[in-house]
Amino acid sequence: MIRILFLTSLLLCGGPAFAQDDAAARFEAAERYIASPSQQDMITAMFSPEAVLGQMQAGGGGMTPEQLQVASKIVTEEIGKVRPLIENALIKAVAETFSLDQIEAVDAFYRTPEGAAVLRKTQPMMGNFWNRVGPVLRQSQRNTNERLKRELQ
Repeated sequence: MIRILFLTSLLLCGGPAFAQDDAAARFEAAERYIASPSQQDMITAMFSPEAVLGQMQAGGGGMTPEQLQVASKIVTEEIGKVRPLIENALIKAVAETFSLDQIEAVDAFYRTPEGAAVLRKTQPMMGNFWNRVGPVLRQSQRNTNERLKRELQ
């Protein structure tokens, strides 16, 4: 019975991390955080033609360089059409995942020169990472698929 009461209280309160938080305050803080210049720059960079091109190159797929250029432009344009939905999903995810103090702390950090620099370097760092690990993961996926076919027949 105590366990049921505890679980019910967690559900009603939004979990122990949010017991003292107001959901509306977390949402407003998340909106400020995602609207900050450094976050907006990071989102723009993440979906830029150059970033999409890098992701497509790392993912393989056998396209020519010209096809990759066209494809990255198309992907960027299409993502641009849904950017408000992407940002709204980010806001909701932030507000539902982090406490008010955590949102305010990370927002304050990313508004500093050091924090803004980290965000600017995140996309190139991830591109570097995917270029290094992409071929290995693709081979691992092929190996996994082959093994699943063999062992599940």
